[in-house]
Amino acid sequence: MPVPIVVIAIPLIRLMSTLQLMDSYLGLSLLYLSFGVPLTTWVSASYIRTIPREIEEAAYVDGASRFRVFVSIILPLCLPVMGAVAIISFLSAWNQFFLPLIFAPAHAKQLTVVVTEFIGKDFIDRDLLAAAGMIAIIPPALLVIFLNKYIVGGLVQGAVK
Repeated sequence: MPVPIVVIAIPLIRLMSTLQLMDSYLGLSLLYLSFGVPLTTWVSASYIRTIPREIEEAAYVDGASRFRVFVSIILPLCLPVMGAVAIISFLSAWNQFFLPLIFAPAHAKQLTVVVTEFIGKDFIDRDLLAAAGMIAIIPPALLVIFLNKYIVGGLVQGAVK
């Protein structure tokens, strides 16, 4: 069940402080994993259930080992979902504002936090804000461009039986 980060912020801060993970990369990474793994597992499991069992059984009849079936058949069929999960995971981490604002190390700020520093109480540095916005677009755009063939392949594969 999705829960907004703001609702669990205080318990998370207490937990991270108790475990001495505040202002550390390890703490921030564990938070990203704890929020990302359930969604990616759910999406991946749903996709893997759609792979016909007969394909796997035919490989066993032909004498393939369990490892060979996984590497040669199941893994290539899962490339579309792995591309989709990679995009979902990256974009959810890339677009985070609240988690890095509170839990990121003080010496390293995520781009979403840095962009807000160009907006002050009395002044907005529009040139730097626009430049930071353009820089922030580049990594997600490149990821989608390179993984787009897997997503399109998965859509086409699911449409034709």
